[in-house]
Amino acid sequence: MTNKEVYEYLYQYPTDTLSLEVFYEMDVSNFTEDEMSERNKCKTFINKHKEYGVCPNYFARHPLYKDTKRSKLAFETFCLLDYKLDGDRIILTRSLDYLNNDMSKQLIDYIITPDGDLFLGKKHYWMAEGLTFVYGAGRMIISDDGSVSYIDNHSGHFQPTPESFRSSLKLLSHLKIDHVNAWTYVV
Repeated sequence: MTNKEVYEYLYQYPTDTLSLEVFYEMDVSNFTEDEMSERNKCKTFINKHKEYGVCPNYFARHPLYKDTKRSKLAFETFCLLDYKLDGDRIILTRSLDYLNNDMSKQLIDYIITPDGDLFLGKKHYWMAEGLTFVYGAGRMIISDDGSVSYIDNHSGHFQPTPESFRSSLKLLSHLKIDHVNAWTYVV
């Protein structure tokens, strides 16, 4: 694999541990000025996203993943919920899912995009709309008063670690969050 291919992969998945290991073990002693510039550009990108970035599982990165029955069914059933922020509260303005079930007071999936946008709905991977990494993913329950009565980092596709979950909570610190529960995944 060429250095350029490693960089291209890291631009898509900046927190992938295997790719980061290869990146940091590169022998740069004979790099030209242009090669060092290219490497430094990639390193800047990695540093920008390393605190918050959460990449999807390897199976979701496979080029044929979207063609599987499981993936097609998930795509057909994903939904985004409309909401507005009122100070430190989330007010659901449309809380019906794809089957017209009321999602209020239930576990709602969330993702935080690299732009800091919060998306609420069902099916993390599809809510991410083709993003190769997110800044947070999990589930939450929104109480009647709009506070987040429960939040966790449970996501089958992204599987944020407790550490990345704590980082993502910084991005949600403007919200009233009553109960936090971090899941630990065993890989």
